[in-house]
Amino acid sequence: MNAVGVLGHRRAGTVLSLLFVVLAVVGVTVPYVVGLGALSLLGVYIAVPLVAVAALYWSRVDASAVERLDTTRFRLLVGAYFLCLGVSILLLGVAPVRPFAYYGVVAVASTLVFAQIPSAESAERTVAVLLQTVLLTLSLVWGVAFKYNYYFARTDVFPHAWYTEVLLASGEVTTTFDDYRAFPLWHLLGASEDLLSGVGWAPRYYLFLTSGLVFGAVAVGVYLLAMRLFDSRRIALTAAWLTPLNTFVLQYATEAIPRSVTSFLGIGLFLAMLSRGRAFRALFGLFALGIVVYHPVTVPFLFVIVGVFYGAQRLVPGTADASLVRLSDVGILLAVQVVYWVGWAPYIVEHVVENVRSTGASGGTTGVTNSGILASPLGEVANYVQFSFLVLFVGYALVVCVSKRDVPPAGVVTVVAAALLSTLSFPGPLLFLQSVSENFNVFRFGQYTYPLISVAAGAGLVWLTRSRFRWPSSRHVMRGFVLLLVLSMSFTAVSNDFVASDNPVVERQFYTFYLSESEQDGLETLVDVTPGLVMADYISCRYLTYSPHTETCHILEVDPEAGRVFFGGESNLVVVRDGELRDRGAIQLFPTTEFVETPSYDAYLTYVDRESPVWEDLADRNKVYATDDVEAYAASGRAENRE
Repeated sequence: MNAVGVLGHRRAGTVLSLLFVVLAVVGVTVPYVVGLGALSLLGVYIAVPLVAVAALYWSRVDASAVERLDTTRFRLLVGAYFLCLGVSILLLGVAPVRPFAYYGVVAVASTLVFAQIPSAESAERTVAVLLQTVLLTLSLVWGVAFKYNYYFARTDVFPHAWYTEVLLASGEVTTTFDDYRAFPLWHLLGASEDLLSGVGWAPRYYLFLTSGLVFGAVAVGVYLLAMRLFDSRRIALTAAWLTPLNTFVLQYATEAIPRSVTSFLGIGLFLAMLSRGRAFRALFGLFALGIVVYHPVTVPFLFVIVGVFYGAQRLVPGTADASLVRLSDVGILLAVQVVYWVGWAPYIVEHVVENVRSTGASGGTTGVTNSGILASPLGEVANYVQFSFLVLFVGYALVVCVSKRDVPPAGVVTVVAAALLSTLSFPGPLLFLQSVSENFNVFRFGQYTYPLISVAAGAGLVWLTRSRFRWPSSRHVMRGFVLLLVLSMSFTAVSNDFVASDNPVVERQFYTFYLSESEQDGLETLVDVTPGLVMADYISCRYLTYSPHTETCHILEVDPEAGRVFFGGESNLVVVRDGELRDRGAIQLFPTTEFVETPSYDAYLTYVDRESPVWEDLADRNKVYATDDVEAYAASGRAENRE
């Protein structure tokens, strides 16, 4: 007899909701007791929605009827959506950076789409909702990627744009591609679009264009996946609507890198996995092969996800016969990965082994990822609020599905798997282990788990809107509460510093994700005139490393305690992006007490703010270049040379 059978469905939900409260209390109090107050504060973004799930569940009475819109009101909502979309595009065009008003208009447009979902029962209305979701996705992706001079997201745009330029210039895959020598399909696609179009864009814009189209299709793919798992049009449309509001989706969609394509292929892989027949087995293998060819290290993440899904299917009472995932699926993923790595890219295996060895030897590194968490926990937690809504919806889906008898087995497995995978997807305890987050890229799980999380969160939000509660007992009050949740989630999803570092509502310790024309011109000019190296911040070096000036940049080394800047040689120039220092308050540099010839700046950097004494060390240096955004100093011309 299974656990649910012993406890009863209602009691199982009660026990689970109590467990959520315990986890919330422990997650906040334990870090505080051991002296990690910043982490305790950060845990609030998970603790609050967990407690809210319990409160909602205990107040829940039963399901209520769904109020549907007539044709006139449905069309009014669609018209209002397109009006908001037009206003958002206008704001993108007239404002130098995306204003807060843009985020607000997008949030209203998103809420208008959500309001249409309960009435989207016909094929025509379903298509209308999906079309609006796709257009919202394209607006969010292209609205930032095409707006700024050189949008680079989390700096991964630099190498992939450069590889595409090299491919166009040389006509072949060269050693410049590094680990991507055996995986150049994304760059070949961008180069082909450049050659066929004849528009004359910079190659990165073709990658942005393609990535937007891919993620527009991703929303439709999530809809199909949810229909397969729940057979509910309302849940499926809600899941599709939630997709572009996921921080990881927006982040990777705008980055336009090979991993972006694998997101779409991953949904195809899930759909093939959930279907029956030899043709779908073959299709599953083809999707797995396509993922490996596009990106070398995506399948290991999918391997874990499929494994968790399989484990949920075997362990959740009453779902063992659902046959959603078979061991053969796991075997196919493993076989395709190993064969391709060993046969076509053995250097990738060596690279992975080296990463594992470096982790074990060093015991982890203290990189830039966690610096803001301890320095400004309030700013961090404010930028995690959008995850709180997903935690709320997934958590509510979990307590409801264990207490309802009419949830399909596939739906139960999906919700349980999504809840388990959420611990790897949202910023949480595992991500505070720097050796894990840096060397094993646990943070990337969010890119691959979002389809399942969107489906589970969609189910939770639908069940929340259909539930009646002891308090508030008024359906109108509850409807207003849900719309407020949706509006708030939509606003925080597009305005947080992870996806809106051009103008976030609450700044955290991070960098602006684009180079202005003045910054780009300044770096290009200085690298051309200096006889030595350009000593600059992390972003500047990432840009120059993936350019014709590959060997010209050295990460600027400083001693923050002693207030010292290391020039590294008389012929070198120290370059400071003064505009970034002024706007964001800090830039990333390499901290050291003595000059290091080959610093491993990928492993350890620190943010040096504008109040740091290191800038006083440049006061009596010879300033040889200055614009509003960039300044450069020569080693010579100092009154007193301190060694």
